[in-house]
Amino acid sequence: MNLCAVQPDLAGINAQLQDILVNYGLSGCFHKVAGSDIFSVDRGQGRPVVFIHGLSSSLFTWRFNLRPLSRFFRVIALDLPGFGFSPKPQSELLNRAGYVNFVRHFLEQKGITSAILVGHSFGGTICLELCRQFEGLVEALVLVSATDKGGNYISGKKIKNLLIYLYHDKSLLTPDLYKIFKFTSQRYLPNTLLRLIQSDRVSSENRLKVPCQIVWGQYDALLPPENAREVAAQFNTAELSILADCGHAPHEEKYEVFNDVVIRFLDQHSLAHKSV
Repeated sequence: MNLCAVQPDLAGINAQLQDILVNYGLSGCFHKVAGSDIFSVDRGQGRPVVFIHGLSSSLFTWRFNLRPLSRFFRVIALDLPGFGFSPKPQSELLNRAGYVNFVRHFLEQKGITSAILVGHSFGGTICLELCRQFEGLVEALVLVSATDKGGNYISGKKIKNLLIYLYHDKSLLTPDLYKIFKFTSQRYLPNTLLRLIQSDRVSSENRLKVPCQIVWGQYDALLPPENAREVAAQFNTAELSILADCGHAPHEEKYEVFNDVVIRFLDQHSLAHKSV
């Protein structure tokens, strides 16, 4: 039984933000993982699909995806330490390797021995590293506007003004989004976020064997879609979908198309089951 679905625990979250989470079906639970109180949502039945958000973000980014996909899968989304409603981590987590190990511990605590991973931006970087280091843990990958190359591909200016660069469709900049973003982005300084982005990845010349679906926004101002083919080249089997008229968050701007792409990809690889 997924206790978060039966006994949501929003204690410690102010009432206004609680209302926003409930309205989007994101009532979740806090539980201890590696010594930290981690907020997560756990819904549905079937193969576990784990959603990992990017920098200055939270599980709120998956608000248009979790409910539809929970008809076919057990969907799990978490706020990484220091993001969303999960407290700031200890210093040893403040690098890429620390977050990779944390997610592995999170999956172990959930009793998950293999999962489909969906990662957006830096969350996709974490997914890639998990796949390289613990390939048996990953059944399939969905990478959303995600690259694992280090370096200064995102500037400090863009980090400070992330919402401006995130969406092509500015109508998504709703009061609810601003309230959640203001809360979730206040814990890390821009320079700290840049260090996370620029930390080195585990180098490997071997192509990854797991099936991968790459999704990118046509007008991504943070990571242009030209990066997608470089990511695809790291896999034996990778499919690429460039979604029209959206930016760095295609799973939000074109969520219906995105959801269909994910379900079709997983069904193609015999990883989906019919809704109940």
